[in-house]
Amino acid sequence: SQVLVKALESKHRLKTIYSDVIHDYPDFNKAYLNSRQTVKKILQEYPQIQVVLDVHRDSGLKKRNDTLVRINGKDCAKVLIVVGTAHPHWQQNLAFAQKMESKANELYPGLIKAVRLLKNRTYNQNLHSRALLLEFGSDLNKEEDAIESAKLMAEVLAAVLKN
Repeated sequence: SQVLVKALESKHRLKTIYSDVIHDYPDFNKAYLNSRQTVKKILQEYPQIQVVLDVHRDSGLKKRNDTLVRINGKDCAKVLIVVGTAHPHWQQNLAFAQKMESKANELYPGLIKAVRLLKNRTYNQNLHSRALLLEFGSDLNKEEDAIESAKLMAEVLAAVLKN
């Protein structure tokens, strides 16, 4: 996530707000309840925010090769975009996810693993119409895989926002 922020700010001159608050300790099950307060606070302080991204990595996959795509000669972690549907305005988040996927497919085919809808989940996406959960590869990936993907996703996000 820090690489994504750095690329958005330095290359694209997009102001970002970054939070590295730990929300899943000591109780993993309260992570989204805890992070909800952080997101609400940031959105109150900066109401002009255009996008809210929650950056993670997936887990439980069997092989590292399933998480990779080769782009510009480098291994990149595939990015899964997750949209929770347990709130009335989830379609707005989905529309934004589809724009991101479309632009990524245009610029970097294979970078997006999928856009996945999850029922009975909000992931705090009910707090903003362009809020997404991005999973950069999995726990099987090397840090460099995720770093390369973050650089590419900065390009994708900047292109989508410029439209």
